Amino acid sequence: MVLLLAAAIFAVILYRWISQERLQYFAPRETPTTTSPTPEPTPTRPPPIAGKLDTGRLFNGITLHSSVETTPGSDASTERADPESYVLDLKLNARVPTPNRTLEELAKITPRLPEL
Repeated sequence: MVLLLAAAIFAVILYRWISQERLQYFAPRETPTTTSPTPEPTPTRPPPIAGKLDTGRLFNGITLHSSVETTPGSDASTERADPESYVLDLKLNARVPTPNRTLEELAKITPRLPEL
């Protein structure tokens, strides 16, 4: 009985494998019929910056003041070895606004605020 069951399972597997092989060789090949869209042209590069550029105003309206201060040093081979030869000091000056304390000061921003 076990031998008959094993032979039946083997026959089913063999039949399935043969039908898959036959389907693979005799099935018509599908060819893609969709056309690819035409690619959009790439945008051209902006022209290089010519002339003087206002670097004192950053993109968000912050004014930038810069200065370079040089101090006399020793020969180049000695200065290259010293890690303190090239130092960048950054200093930020910002005015911090005071908070509004009265209702009238808040009404300058939102006129309908006293009504609420």
